[in-house]
Amino acid sequence: MSEMDKLFCFLLAGGEGSRLKSLTKDTCKPMVKVCSYYHLIDFSLLNCLYSNVFNIAIIVQYEAIDLIKYLIKTNISNISNLYIVPPETKFDQKENIIYTNTAHSVYMNKNVVGDEFEDILVLSADHIYSMDYSKFYEDHKNTNADLSVAYVDVPIEEAYRFGIFTFNEEGDIESFDEKPENPKTNHASMGVYIFKKQFLFDVLDDLVELFGYDLDFGEDIIPYYIENYNVNTYNFDNYWKDLGTVQAFWQINMGILDHPEIISEAFNHSERFKISQDSSDSFPPFFEDESNVSSSIIGKKSYIGGKITHSVIGDGVRIHKNVEIKNSVLMDNCIIKKGVTIKYAVISQNNIIDKDVIGDKDNIILV
Repeated sequence: MSEMDKLFCFLLAGGEGSRLKSLTKDTCKPMVKVCSYYHLIDFSLLNCLYSNVFNIAIIVQYEAIDLIKYLIKTNISNISNLYIVPPETKFDQKENIIYTNTAHSVYMNKNVVGDEFEDILVLSADHIYSMDYSKFYEDHKNTNADLSVAYVDVPIEEAYRFGIFTFNEEGDIESFDEKPENPKTNHASMGVYIFKKQFLFDVLDDLVELFGYDLDFGEDIIPYYIENYNVNTYNFDNYWKDLGTVQAFWQINMGILDHPEIISEAFNHSERFKISQDSSDSFPPFFEDESNVSSSIIGKKSYIGGKITHSVIGDGVRIHKNVEIKNSVLMDNCIIKKGVTIKYAVISQNNIIDKDVIGDKDNIILV
């Protein structure tokens, strides 16, 4: 048994993504598409495959049907021990036991973790990054930590959205604040954790008994560990983005247009690490003579009759003649009527747009 065979992963994919508004109206946050093709959950799954993490429980909840269908359809056969775990339903009591928070969802699924595993990797399915978890795990083992938390430096103006660490001169944790109003540093937790298995389950048992089910890793578990256990931090010095807001969603898509290596780094591994789907029902986009496309990504089955600049166009989008689209993201199956101008906007899936939508880079309009 290799070291990585001792690591079991919980991939948290049940998020509603309410701050994304209409983008998650009919689908869960991990299924939101980035750059027309990639779903958010793909990044964490690829990281697992690349890192030889093949024992995974994917925890689903909000609008889970599409996600479950996608996971079944997707070629992830390299994952040798895969569970898809929705909330438990107790039919005899006519009671749905929903997951009330992140730590609660792991607590409710302790039984899927076999005795052979020593440590628990906890991931979120709504982050964009490329990471080798085996290096993180090696650091966790070398420090003999009860908990290791990966962190990344974010722009200080965005730090209020995350759990923030402060360190003393020796590099030890001085404090941790979940989403502080006035952050002291920009050292942000990535929501990527490795726990010693038995300590984690004992802690969850104790805290559930004391405080009930509404337990969150950032708000409850991490501070408790810092107070009572040996906590190690692991600095991830690479690209990482959390898709928390419409503004962040727009920035991610625009950033990938400017830096396509972000995608190639995550997805251009060997064939062993591909996530592929059956594409027999797809065909390429069609471009009218009057169309003009530059610095953009165009989804399959789309019809393009206008001018598109520095934008991401989803699958099945119909853009009529005399349309101008710039610095925008159009999700699947939109229809843009003749003569419309769209700039600095995100257009949700299945929308019909018949009038101009014009924002600016600091005020992205969501329709």
